[in-house]
Amino acid sequence: MNPKSPEARNRDEKPFEGMIISSSETLDKLEGRSACPRCGKSRMYFCYTCYVPISLIEGKIPMCKLPIKVDIIKHRREIDGKSTSAHAAVLAPDDGPKLELLESCTQEKEIHQAIQISY
Repeated sequence: MNPKSPEARNRDEKPFEGMIISSSETLDKLEGRSACPRCGKSRMYFCYTCYVPISLIEGKIPMCKLPIKVDIIKHRREIDGKSTSAHAAVLAPDDGPKLELLESCTQEKEIHQAIQISY
C-alpha cells in the first residue's frame, strides 16, 4: 500500500479500527509490585525470569497462538527486565518460545551467518 494514499492516511488516524482490544482495567488497578508465583521475586505484571504472569492477573490477560515458531536469542549482557522478548513467552506459552543467551562473540557471529544464509 502506498503510504501517501488516502487509505493509508486514514489508517494512521485510526490504527486500531476493526481490532478487538480487551480492556486494560485489570492492569490499571494494580498498585505496586507483587511476588512471582514461581520464584517469589518482586515483579509488576509478569516475571521475566519464569515467563509467567503475576497471580493478580493470571487468567485475566489474553493468551494467543503465534503464527510461527519463535526462538528468541538474547545477548548475554542484555538486561532481562528491559527486554521485550519475554512478552512472547508470557502471552503464547503453548508455543514455547525458547530464549537462548549468547555466550560469546563467536556464537554471535555464527548466528549472524545463519541468519544471512537463511534469507
